[in-house]
Amino acid sequence: TAVRILYGENQNSQPSVVYQPAISSRTLTDVEDGVWYFHLQLKNANGWGPVAHFRFQIDTVKPSDFNIQASERDPSDPIGRFILTATDAASGIDHFVIKIDNGAEQTWAGKSGELYSTSALSVGTHTLFIKAFDQAGNYLADSVDLEVKPLEAPIITDYPATLLVGDELVVHGRAKPNSQVMVWLEREGDQAISQTVTSDADGNFTLIL
Repeated sequence: TAVRILYGENQNSQPSVVYQPAISSRTLTDVEDGVWYFHLQLKNANGWGPVAHFRFQIDTVKPSDFNIQASERDPSDPIGRFILTATDAASGIDHFVIKIDNGAEQTWAGKSGELYSTSALSVGTHTLFIKAFDQAGNYLADSVDLEVKPLEAPIITDYPATLLVGDELVVHGRAKPNSQVMVWLEREGDQAISQTVTSDADGNFTLIL
């Protein structure tokens, strides 16, 4: 038969604005940014019921700060790693939306200050477009470039010019340090054979067939 309402910044206030007969809805206009509480009490033939308190938040301002910091990586590593840091005083950072080059946007639910890793990217320069969203849907955008350089081709530095029957084929070379090097040996008309070796910390490798 009646409704009593109030809204303000105190979470335990008692409603004092009475509508009789009762209303079924109320629109609040020109509410400033911040945390607010709506208080509601209903009345029927037996009197007033308990007070209910509803918390709501207004945030119309986009995040105040957004920083993309690239982690150190080998230029030939196809995976980029970035620390995404954003600040929003009103409602806090909720998620990030990331687009690489002309690809589709993807939502990343990591927290501010956490490490984001891309999928493996092709050789070349790529651009990441990143939006930091607060919990109210406001966002701040920035972009960063990432270059993936090709691996340097391995170099054969020494091999025998001739072999006698029963001799081992020993091949020396250089490649990227601590990398796997696959070598194929093929005689015209025959099926190729291959073997994989690992270069040492200085990039040297030796293959024995």
